[in-house]
This record gives sequence, structure tokens and C-alpha cells, in this order.
Amino acid sequence: VFLAHLALVAALAAMHVPELIAAARDGLHDPGANATLEPQMQAALTHSAELAWPYLLVGLGVAFVWSIAWIGIVQAFAESLIYIALIATPAVFLALTLWPGNPSPVATGVFFIVTMFYACWIVLTQRNRVEFARLTLATVAGVIRTHPGMWIVSLLSMVPAVAWQLAWLMTAGATFFHFRAHGERFSYVDSRTGESREGVSIGALGVITLVFLLLSTYWTSQVISNVVHVTNSGVLATWYFRQRSRLPRPTVHALGRALSTSFGSICLGSLLVALVQLLHDMAESARQNSAEGGLVSSIVWCCVVCFIGYLEALIALFNHWAFTQVAIYGKDFKTAARHTWHLVEARGLSGLVNMNLTSNAVGLGVLLGGVLSAALVAGLAHDRLLVAPTSKPGVSEDVQGVYAAAYALTIAAAAVCAVACTTTISSAVTSGVTTLFVCWAEDPAALLASNPPLHASFEHISSGFLRDHPPRHGPGPDGRADVENPRPLPAQQYQAPTVAVGTPVGQQPPPPNVPVAHAVPASQAGP
Repeated sequence: VFLAHLALVAALAAMHVPELIAAARDGLHDPGANATLEPQMQAALTHSAELAWPYLLVGLGVAFVWSIAWIGIVQAFAESLIYIALIATPAVFLALTLWPGNPSPVATGVFFIVTMFYACWIVLTQRNRVEFARLTLATVAGVIRTHPGMWIVSLLSMVPAVAWQLAWLMTAGATFFHFRAHGERFSYVDSRTGESREGVSIGALGVITLVFLLLSTYWTSQVISNVVHVTNSGVLATWYFRQRSRLPRPTVHALGRALSTSFGSICLGSLLVALVQLLHDMAESARQNSAEGGLVSSIVWCCVVCFIGYLEALIALFNHWAFTQVAIYGKDFKTAARHTWHLVEARGLSGLVNMNLTSNAVGLGVLLGGVLSAALVAGLAHDRLLVAPTSKPGVSEDVQGVYAAAYALTIAAAAVCAVACTTTISSAVTSGVTTLFVCWAEDPAALLASNPPLHASFEHISSGFLRDHPPRHGPGPDGRADVENPRPLPAQQYQAPTVAVGTPVGQQPPPPNVPVAHAVPASQAGP
């Protein structure tokens, strides 16, 4: 279905893009099209663009180097970064609350209070959770450094993501232009000003087509992101279960599974999130149009938009954990979702707190990467892009404005590129942290067999958590609490299939407690 939908988007592009290109060419050949643009302004626009693009490349290069260096920083200073992130979040909200230009100080003040209480709760009563987050973060960062294919896949995913967005923008713009050019024109009276205006109706077919294209961009973007997540989760799971008999090229194998046996599950889960995103956009549009319906209508639609927004966030988070199950065990999405729900019931709070602590620490690198890239580009481009062109005699204020705008846009573009690059590479850390938590929660014995020292560290932290926070609902069947100190969940809930996913006939089955997706052929098994 996903591939068929891409084919339909391609058909829309083939039908409507040539029409848009032809109309654009007619506009360029119109003698009066550029009559209002002075030759000096045209030259300034061209010259500023020529000066700006090398600095964009510099900013992108700085972002790439910083992203790779940040992985090492996370591994070395994981605990410090967690505490810095805990303090930085309420500090930012406090600064926004005290800022005189803040349009909503009450809202930021509420966020400050909530984040401050959360930070105090973590620091004063949840030290073992911080230790657990530190260990998972440092471990995952170390795995990424030894398996660079994880961040390489994340980085390369930007190529199809950017290409898709450009193609989609062209297709959506051409489709809208087509329906608008052939739409029915009508007159109406503006309710606010009382003036008579003209509009164009694109018809039911046009509305359906544009809604389909909006769903398409959400769905495809989700699929690309989740393919990367499943790939990185698969690599981490292979490391977890197969440290002694390593699978060669684990990233290639994980990517192959994500694009083959697990691709249907990825498309299905991504479609659910995309549908909620589309519903959120439709509700937001209705909320904006409800201003004319009175106060009650506006309040109702505000509540609806808020509810759908929370639903979207919950489904996206649930999918993140479900796709981890898909990556580890090769389950279909329905089974993975059911098992994820059991895991959330058993250890949901621990998983969410661990994910929040690690994500905030990783997010510091994203912020610092954007600031570093923007500051460097601003310093390098200041003289050549801003001072030198505008200091020449006879330069008009309009031309000076062109170079000033180019300078500001270059800095902003460098910051955006840095944030995008750092976020993309850091997504490997987020996927790895989630996968390590799931693997440890469901099968700690596998880590004991593959890495006894690391298992001892996790076990020590888990025992400390139980000592400081005795279980409220009693111990599990093995005498241990069903919270931070994990144990394998019941076999009927997490039973690996007997046939390896994507494994050719003739290869040996995986040993006990090893997910079939990470089985190593006998010819490739290590000592």
C-alpha cells in the first residue's frame, strides 16, 4: 500500500508539474515580470547568494564534526550532562518568565514550576534512576563509536528525507496551482471588513487530493524515520545478544531487515501516526475558523486540538517502543504493540523517566551544535558578506538591506543545518537507549552471558533502586520487584519465534534467549 501511494504521488507529479513549469516559463518571458526589480538589486541578490553558499558548507561541516564529537562527549560525561540538562530546563523557563517581552509569562511560569519540581524529585529521591540513565547513555554511546554504521545510516537518511520533501513541495504546489487555475470563481463578503472579495473553489476532488498529499508527506517522513530507528535498534540488539559471536556488518543486516521483513510493520505503524497528524491539522484549521462562531465554539475546538495533540504524542511514543520490539524480535506490528503494552504496564514509569533523562542530555548537543555553527559562520561571514559589499561608495540602502538579509539568512540556515545534522545523528543514541532498556528489562541473563562486567553494573544499580524504593505491590514470582530490577517477562508474552526472520534455509537456529533476528550462521559464528 505504501509503495502504491508513492506511485500515485508520482502520477500526480507527472500530470501537474509540467503545467506549473510552463506557467513559470511564461512568467519569466513576460517583459514586465521583472520591470520593478532594479538591475542593481538583481546584481546584489546574485552576488550575495554567491558569497553565502560557501559559509553554509562551512556550517554544515562544523555541524558534522560536532555531531561525531558529541557522541564521545556523551560517553565520557554522561552523568554530568544529565544533571546539566535537569538544571538547564527550569532555568530556561525561569529566564523566559522574567523576560519583559514574554507574551505569556503565566504559561512559562507554570512550566518552570513543573520542571523545577521534576528536577528536585529526580536529584533528591531518584539517584539510582540517574545512575541507570548514565550507564545506558554511556554504554550506547560506546556501542555507536564501535559501530559507526549506526550514525552513518542516520546521516544518510537525510538524503531521501530532503529529496522527498523537495519533490513533495513541487508536487503539492503544482497540484494546488492546477486545481486553482481550473477552479470555479465566486464572490463573497468579508465578515470582518464588509468588503466584497473574490475567491476560487478547487472543488471536492481538489480538497481530497490535497488532503491525500498532506497525509503522504507525514506518512513517508514517518517511514524514513522509523526505518532508521529499527535499523539502529537492531544493531544495538545484535550487540546485546551477540557480543561473543559477533555478526559481521550488523548495520547492513539490520537495515536489510528493516527494508524487507519489517517494512510492512514500519509502514503500518507510521500510517497510524500520520493519520493522527492529519487529524490534528484538520482540527487546528477548524479551530482557526471557529473564531467567527463565538467563544464557546473556540473553547471547544481548543480542547479538541489539545486532546489530539496529546494523543499524537502518546501514539508516537508508543510506536517508538513498539518498533524496538520489531527490531529485536522481528515481530509483526500487532504483536509488537501488544507486547509493548505489557512492558509499559510492568515498567512504564522507569522507561519513561530513563528516556526523558537521556533525551534531555542528548538534546544539549543539538542546542550547542546549532549555537556553535551559527556563531562560527557569523564570525567568518561578517566582513566579506556584510561589511565589504555595503561599505562601497554609492551603495543604496535597499542594496545594503539585501546583503544584511543574506547575512542573517546564512546564519539562520547554518544553525538549522547544524540542528538537523546533530538531531539526526543523535537519534541513534535515542534508539539505542530504548533498545538497551527493553533488552535489559526482558532478558538480563543474555547480558550476563555476553558481558558480565556490564551486567554486574546494571544489577548493582537495580539492587540499589530496590533498596531505596521497596516494591509497593510485592515481589514477582522470582522474589524480585517488577520495576527497576528487571526479570524476563512470562514466556507466553515474549516468546521468540522458532524460525529466524530472513534467515536462509540451512543455517543453524539461534541459541536459547537470543532473538531470531540476530541469529548468526554457523559459518560466520565467532569463537
